[in-house]
Amino acid sequence: MKIAWFSPLPPQKSGISDYSEEIVYNLKDYVEIDLWVDSEIKSDFYKNFEVINYVKYPALNLSLHRYDAIIYNMGNNALYHANIYETLLEYPGIIILHDYVLQHFFASYWLDYKKDPAGYIEEMRYNYGEEGRRIATGIFRGKTNPVWETEDVFNYPLNKRVVESAMAIITHSDFVKDLLKPMPMTLLKKIK
Repeated sequence: MKIAWFSPLPPQKSGISDYSEEIVYNLKDYVEIDLWVDSEIKSDFYKNFEVINYVKYPALNLSLHRYDAIIYNMGNNALYHANIYETLLEYPGIIILHDYVLQHFFASYWLDYKKDPAGYIEEMRYNYGEEGRRIATGIFRGKTNPVWETEDVFNYPLNKRVVESAMAIITHSDFVKDLLKPMPMTLLKKIK
C-alpha cells in the first residue's frame, strides 16, 4: 500500500507535526509513505521517506491518483494547514480531523492568508445559511463580536466543507465522532 501523507512536520512548531512524525515512523515498516509538505524539511529522520514539496512543485499533485490513500492532517492553524485545505478540496482523501472547531482556521485563512473578508462571510453562509451570513456580516460592520473570540465558537465550528470533502474522517475521540454523525459523512472512523 502506498500513502500520500499531508501534514506539518518537525521542525514546524505544531502538536500535529509531532503527532505525524510519530505516526509515520510507526507505519513505515508496514506501508510505503510519501510525505507531502509545503515547506523545506531538513532532518535525517526524513531520509527514509520520499519528501514532496507540493507548493514548490504543484504539478506533482497530478500524481496523487497513483496512491492507494491520501491522508490529510487538518488542524486549526492556517499557517500550517492552508495549503493542505486547498489541496484536499481538489483531491479528496481521508482526513484526520485534529480539531472539531475550525472557526479559527477559517478566520485566519480568509482574513490573514487570503485577505478576503467576503470569503469568510461565504464560509459562514455555506455552513449556517442566512444566519451565518448575517453573523459574519455583523462582525465586519462592528455589530457582532468575532465568533472565534466568543464562547459561541463551538456552536459555529465551520467544519462542513472539510467534512463534505472527505472520503473518510478519522477523529481522536468518540466525542468528536458523535458530533459529526448528523453530518453527511457516510464513513467515520476513530483512533485513540
